[in-house]
Amino acid sequence: SLKAYFATGMTYPAQTYLLAQYVKKNFPGKKAGAIITNTPNFDDAANAWDKAVKVHGINYYKTLRHPKGNNSWITTYASEMKSNGVEVLFILSSPVDYIQFAQQAGTQGYHPQYVSVGITKGLNAVLGAGCPDVNGGIFFSPFPGLDWARTNLPEFFAAGQKFGAPTDDIALALWGLASVQHEMFKRYEQVYKSTDLTREDFVKMLQTQTGIASKSNPQLSFSPTDHFGAAQVHVLKADCASGEHKTLATFASGF
Repeated sequence: SLKAYFATGMTYPAQTYLLAQYVKKNFPGKKAGAIITNTPNFDDAANAWDKAVKVHGINYYKTLRHPKGNNSWITTYASEMKSNGVEVLFILSSPVDYIQFAQQAGTQGYHPQYVSVGITKGLNAVLGAGCPDVNGGIFFSPFPGLDWARTNLPEFFAAGQKFGAPTDDIALALWGLASVQHEMFKRYEQVYKSTDLTREDFVKMLQTQTGIASKSNPQLSFSPTDHFGAAQVHVLKADCASGEHKTLATFASGF
């Protein structure tokens, strides 16, 4: 209902459809399950995921919703997923919960293939606290890994060196967002033949724009009734040996 809000990444529910598609293609026949924080903020993602696994015909156990704010559930949930043969685990929770779960599961000899949507669990900081238990986790992201950026975005690292700014993955995420905003401002200048920007005209213009592209983030197309403009993700995989998430795929809209 916020008419001046525009998203530059896919929503959790939208990503779950792609994630189920990814699991079906890359882990065919393997039993999947999910652990999702029991908060209203994740209800739409949980519902969308449960529908997506049915649509894609995934061999599925169940979705468990864990309480927020404590780790009393971790041992029990790890044991349940292990005993029911869950090999691919979609986990949607805080990075701390994810790390603690992976560590506890590891003590039980349980090492599923972790997959998820969003941003936080695909950040390199997770590896510092979570390795080796989080090694190999696969996550969607609105920005690529640093390995891809070193080849394809040399200007990002050159700017960091010039201004003495960080060039970690958080900085890359902010760089990507700023790049998208820059492309939006360029569209404004083209439409209005002016740089005298007003908030009202910017919103009016943006909701009619399609194909807004940057070097690092999903292409965006908006309409007056849809301000969630992204339909692409990057796919990252945790690599404890390098301390970074490696880029498996870029600008993916299907699998």
